[in-house]
Amino acid sequence: MKTHETTVYLPAEDIKRANRLLRIPSLEELTEKQMRRRGLEKFYEEGLYQANFDDGSFLTCDLHSGSNNYWDCLVWYRDKEDSGTPLDCWYEIGDLDFVLFGERYIVHVKKAS
Repeated sequence: MKTHETTVYLPAEDIKRANRLLRIPSLEELTEKQMRRRGLEKFYEEGLYQANFDDGSFLTCDLHSGSNNYWDCLVWYRDKEDSGTPLDCWYEIGDLDFVLFGERYIVHVKKAS
């Protein structure tokens, strides 16, 4: 199996903040005041990173929220013309290791210095 591996660098504060949001079990149990105080938003979207692989494919990782919780939206693209293949949520910003179309893809997420 062919393996494609890449590394992305994110500010440590961004990783910590995203993981804190991803660990919130339910936004429905919080009052509007509690949400404002914690800086939480429903129906939120933020691009976190794009990981580029040696075969021309790439993965985007966005942070989303709905009425219930936050999740990581992971989409792999064969190339810039591709409409994308959504991956399962990991609910944590960290290293990824997945197989698509018989090939292995690894993303190392490192703290930027």
